[in-house]
Amino acid sequence: MRLAAAAAVLCACQSDARHCDLASVYSDYIGGSATVFDCGNVQDDGFSGTDIALWNAAHDCVLQHAASQQPFLARWSVQGIEAPDAGAYVGVVAEGAWQLAYFEQRGRITGTVMPTFRHDCSALADKPSCNSLEWDLCIACSSVGSGQQCSP
Repeated sequence: MRLAAAAAVLCACQSDARHCDLASVYSDYIGGSATVFDCGNVQDDGFSGTDIALWNAAHDCVLQHAASQQPFLARWSVQGIEAPDAGAYVGVVAEGAWQLAYFEQRGRITGTVMPTFRHDCSALADKPSCNSLEWDLCIACSSVGSGQQCSP
């Protein structure tokens, strides 16, 4: 399944919190005209249980596409105390170079949108001793810097 990125919402980190929500930040990174393979949007709502097969499929898809440098997007969320913790992995070709990034947004506190972080990755790898797919799909991002924060 292919997913065409929606028109990019620039993360100008203005007073409007929507500019820094997870989807806006990774959509900006992908770019408005790029097409990426949809590796899934898996969720754990805290009530119906985790479908491990869906989480494993997203995990495998990310690693396969990253290894072959084929553009992809994978998203997930896990219900926190007040709102979900969420993340995404993205692989794209930008400015003629293969780029990987890990995005994370840790829940909301009393309705406030929390910052979204982007970590640029030099590589992605399986975490062999991972016990829970839910926090990062059991994928390690070899980070190439301290990352960027988009704060509302």
